[in-house]
Amino acid sequence: MKKISAVILAITAVTMISCQRETIDSGALTGEVEFTVTAGIPGGISTYADPVAAFSHNGGAVNVDPTEYDLRYILEVYTKDQTPVRVYRKTVIVPDKFTTTDVTITARLVAKTYDFVFWADFVPEDSGEDTEGLHYDTDPLTSVSYKEGTALDDLASEAIDAYCHVEEVDLSTNQNISGIKLHRPFGKIRLLATDRISDGAVQSEYPAQASVDFGNATIPASFNALTGLPLEQTITIGQLTAASTKENALVNGDEYPDSYLLGYYYIFAADQSTSYSMDVTCYDQNNNGIGTRNLSSIPLQKNKLTTVIGNFYTSEGSLEIIVEDPFEDAVYEVKADATE
Repeated sequence: MKKISAVILAITAVTMISCQRETIDSGALTGEVEFTVTAGIPGGISTYADPVAAFSHNGGAVNVDPTEYDLRYILEVYTKDQTPVRVYRKTVIVPDKFTTTDVTITARLVAKTYDFVFWADFVPEDSGEDTEGLHYDTDPLTSVSYKEGTALDDLASEAIDAYCHVEEVDLSTNQNISGIKLHRPFGKIRLLATDRISDGAVQSEYPAQASVDFGNATIPASFNALTGLPLEQTITIGQLTAASTKENALVNGDEYPDSYLLGYYYIFAADQSTSYSMDVTCYDQNNNGIGTRNLSSIPLQKNKLTTVIGNFYTSEGSLEIIVEDPFEDAVYEVKADATE
């Protein structure tokens, strides 16, 4: 009798295990599960190798010096409640090869649906996983903001570039999340002078620096990476001055040899387009003004590059506004004169 009962119990146990396996294989998992997520950022366009190479059409991942900076990835996981709750956070550091190195994170969570929120920004080289951001306070990612002490000039630094993404994931049916690409929460505005002056001109006739006055415009100073929208906090942009840089610019797929980059700025952007006005004054190497242009309605759109290109320091010619979408895989929108 005992032998018969043992056999029955054994058959029952095997049957239960078999049924359980079929349920797991064919349906949703329950309880805590292990998941793996892989993410990266877009690659850049690099077609030059000379001292005046084109670079300003790319973002920070191509333009920053990897001997000075690392790229920091952050993953936060939020519940789908009316008031989302963060249930996981992880930081990973990439020391170089930023556009070709993906990060992989493995963890365990209860098998249900979440929002996976990603952020990536630049930190000083040899930073550990617990490092603070260089330009941003990022804890939590629902309220990313400029760090105290971040100056307006930092808006014109490639190291202020950053990337984000939100992915809804149902861990009950998918525990291997891959192929995620982050995008920029900014638009980037750049100013390119292509003035042509007579042969034999001396260097003092070319721009050594440019002053860009935004007229105390207000711009977003914080960003919710979960919603993908700027928050109410703002800062005021006044006048920014930077040295002009000679480059063989790449715009709308065309090359512009011996152009002068007068400035570029990364600004948090909403989903809809907004615009800014600015006065641009070029100065020669003796600090003498050699030309001023008054720009109006310069569009700024998330993850897009807006280029204002044309004559900035000579009186003839017009300016064009060209919007590339996005930085690394351009589709172009060309508008007419940018001046008032």
